[in-house]
Amino acid sequence: MDDNFIISKEWAENPLYEDLLEEESYAVKAFQEQKKIANNEIKKFLNLKR
Repeated sequence: MDDNFIISKEWAENPLYEDLLEEESYAVKAFQEQKKIANNEIKKFLNLKR
């Protein structure tokens, strides 16, 4: 395997690989949304303590 590639060519050509990328993208978006909500809750909490 060529060291310049992070994933093997065989894996990249796997029809499931595209689905995995979509799942990962969804997971990242869901995490970012939860992080945004958590940060807003923390801000509310800190404002209450002032």
